[in-house]
Amino acid sequence: MADFKVFIAESNGADDFYCGRMDGFAAGEVLKVQQIETRYRAVMNRDFLVRAVKEAHQFGADIFHLSCHGDSAGPRLHDGTDLSWDEMADIFQPFANMDRILVNSICQGGHDGIAKAFKAKSNKFGFICGSIAKTGIYFDDACLAWSVLYNVLGSANSANKEAFQTAIDKMNSVVAGDFVYRRWDEPSKTYKYYPISKPKKLHR
Repeated sequence: MADFKVFIAESNGADDFYCGRMDGFAAGEVLKVQQIETRYRAVMNRDFLVRAVKEAHQFGADIFHLSCHGDSAGPRLHDGTDLSWDEMADIFQPFANMDRILVNSICQGGHDGIAKAFKAKSNKFGFICGSIAKTGIYFDDACLAWSVLYNVLGSANSANKEAFQTAIDKMNSVVAGDFVYRRWDEPSKTYKYYPISKPKKLHR
């Protein structure tokens, strides 16, 4: 069993739940196969997201996986609430730290807006992972991408920089989602990016 835990919060739309388009749930099934300890919660509004963050802390999660709709301005929750990246960063302050990872299964969940939001906060995630594709990421692609991510991290028994880079490379080789991670670099006081080639401004 991998020595890290994953907490999944899913806040997709009503149609998604009805039709079974729940990529967070699918990611949880992959984690079970990998024998990675996980917990899944349906998060219907802001209050439940706050509750999920608290529960993830109590659970001792190393990775928080948030699945919902959204755009370059931030996530949209199940009840239609639009959160800015700054509001989202505020909600995660009790949980975020340099040893933890945020995985955003959100359209443009890797947008630089979230890096700027956490950069301005006291508590930051060591890694933030998501897609920067302007066209968004569809359910089937999301399921495949997160399956690759957790298979690589599970096989490496680690969520370190090298394992993450391998996972990002493999995700981008099979899914047109322009996946990136943003890694906090304490000496430069900024989030650095991987991969270096997409977009052109990205750097290690």
